[in-house]
Amino acid sequence: MPKFKFQVTPQDLFSIFLLLACYPLAQFLPPECGWENGFIENAQSILLLIGAMFCFNCAYYYFKGIGFTVGLLYLDMFMRELSWGRVFFPTGIYTEMGPEFISMNSIPQHNFINAVIGAVIVVILYGFYKFMPWKKLIFEIKFPIISAVIGIIALILQYGGEHVWFSALTHPQNQILEELAEVIVYLEMLNITQYYGFEYLKYVKK
Repeated sequence: MPKFKFQVTPQDLFSIFLLLACYPLAQFLPPECGWENGFIENAQSILLLIGAMFCFNCAYYYFKGIGFTVGLLYLDMFMRELSWGRVFFPTGIYTEMGPEFISMNSIPQHNFINAVIGAVIVVILYGFYKFMPWKKLIFEIKFPIISAVIGIIALILQYGGEHVWFSALTHPQNQILEELAEVIVYLEMLNITQYYGFEYLKYVKK
């Protein structure tokens, strides 16, 4: 049977605070904060890059297969956050939702980029199949239920903002809410990744 860990970490407390602050912040922050390439999106990219660096560091010193696989997943998400390079090619057109960028098909060497994305996804899937110690992760290491619940709530909030569930907010305000919730999702991803990394290290060092 899976085991559960009911513990609130400092990261969880910060996520809960941000979760409670999302709605009022969406009302008062300037629309530019929620734009593509804006402050909040850049913060998301930094969090994903930190996650990749943590995993690659684990791969270098401790467990190569798992660390490299999860690090590659974080790196893939980081590149997705940059729209696979589209953010570096703005069209110069701005709407209330932010700047517009050229299409993926207009990026130089886009066919090569698509091929690399596909290859990376295959490597990640293979890594999860080959290297992940599922038995230890599911049945021996306690699952951090609090972090997971916070992340799921944030994910629902992110989805709601993206699909403009909150009628009391304008479309740009819903976008800010979506991006803030996404920050919480990434914070909890990092929290859970760090937790499992250190817990699994105990097994490796036995």
